[in-house]
Amino acid sequence: AGLFGADGDNAFLSLMSGETKVEDGGWKSITTSDRPVDLLVREKGTLPTSRQELPTDAVEGTFDQLGEHYDVVVVDCPPVLAVSDSVVLTRSADVAVMVVRRGKTTRRDLEKALRQLDQSKVKLAGIVITHSTDKSESYYGYGYAYGNAE
Repeated sequence: AGLFGADGDNAFLSLMSGETKVEDGGWKSITTSDRPVDLLVREKGTLPTSRQELPTDAVEGTFDQLGEHYDVVVVDCPPVLAVSDSVVLTRSADVAVMVVRRGKTTRRDLEKALRQLDQSKVKLAGIVITHSTDKSESYYGYGYAYGNAE
């Protein structure tokens, strides 16, 4: 949220708990080249302090609520290996994209996270690698893998 000049916490939890409704508005709107994008954040410091498992039915209901108002919903999740929230959120999403940091994410952790997502039946669309230092002009390519999406 800081990248877009919005100072706030996770609005998904607020929507999921029913404290906030999508139609309440008050979201940070960002202008893009062809249409505005809403960034859903809630007032800073209002997240619950206790950690608990995200209930799947509440997550699915929140995605349904967001789907009534938006064509595309992108949810930024914590690292897959850190907490179970990511698996619950991505399992309820149409598709997931994994983001890994080159030089920080180990191959072992990446393989473990991919196994965890696969075992949870998460539909993974691809992997984005950030902080790449390869500036070679001869490097050009795409890293798409196609599989049997059931």
